[in-house]
Amino acid sequence: MKMILTIALMSLPFFSRLAAVEPTFPGRWSEPSAAGNKPVMDTSSRYRLIDKSIQNGQFGDIRPNMIYRYGYPFQRKIEGKHYWLVPVRYFAAAPSASIYTQSRIVAEAYACINHDRVEFWIPKYSQRFGL
Repeated sequence: MKMILTIALMSLPFFSRLAAVEPTFPGRWSEPSAAGNKPVMDTSSRYRLIDKSIQNGQFGDIRPNMIYRYGYPFQRKIEGKHYWLVPVRYFAAAPSASIYTQSRIVAEAYACINHDRVEFWIPKYSQRFGL
């Protein structure tokens, strides 16, 4: 018993230093940057901000039920302005030789977010932005 108490008392300064190093975000669950707050997934693994943009018709090719997977947001400077880019993989109709068979492919686009607003979308293989 005495040994356990001694070990617990010796490890107390170590654990108190670990607790002091943990980052805290004042009132938000995201990290601030030049592009605004980092987009955060909700509990259903979706970005509500991006889903709202799709429902408003900003990126006409897809609907929210066609989304396959969201990627992790990263920052990029495009034409002198900072953005959070979120990769969005979705199912798209592939051109086929027959009208009776329609195959689906997985396509990808980036949602460009600045200060909690989706400003525009970039298809993955766009040469203009170098993505």
